[in-house]
Amino acid sequence: MTQKRKYESARQLERQSHIIETARRLLEEEGYEGMTMRGLAKQAGVAQGTLYNLYSSKDELVLAAINYVLEELGEKAIAMVDGKHGLDAVLALTEVTGEQVQATPNYADAMTRTLFRGQQDDPLVDVLFARSYPLVLAHLRYAEQQHEIVPGTDLDMLARHLVGQGWGVMMLWLMGMVVTADVVTERLRSELMTLIGVTQGPAQERLRQRLAELPAGAPLAQRQVS
Repeated sequence: MTQKRKYESARQLERQSHIIETARRLLEEEGYEGMTMRGLAKQAGVAQGTLYNLYSSKDELVLAAINYVLEELGEKAIAMVDGKHGLDAVLALTEVTGEQVQATPNYADAMTRTLFRGQQDDPLVDVLFARSYPLVLAHLRYAEQQHEIVPGTDLDMLARHLVGQGWGVMMLWLMGMVVTADVVTERLRSELMTLIGVTQGPAQERLRQRLAELPAGAPLAQRQVS
């Protein structure tokens, strides 16, 4: 999914920005399945061919719209993690991303669906997966320096597992196995269960306590009809 053409003049850039804003609104209102290139062109007041001059597919346009959301999410994450380090920062990142899902479920739906259709070299994989990994890894290394993680733990693979588990919970959410109100709790639960197995001392006890304090998720019957 490579963008086919870039606008350069102020007028063209304004038009492109309008297209992205319209795509954002339609994604939020109608979700991934409800947004079509034909409908977007009509709502944005441009020819359908104009969209395809800029983006080769619907997924590429969705990616462009999602990028704006991720930039806003990144700012929220930085603010929430400010002053936190190591394991506390990793958990804070999980909370803020889960809260974004609850605030904009149609965006989350679009992101998750497009991610799981992506290929290894797809830009979407880099945006939605690889972008989170370095930040998580950096905080895990800090935790290791504080002797909170068991020596010899493969931090690189641990970071990948944690990011992947977060998207695994999102897949369960798409399947109706996790309700929107439980997304933050279930992402934290998944992450805590993994981290408890590789931490030690007071850090492990702190994580165990936090896991014990998490509320129970919605019963399966409720999930299936939610």
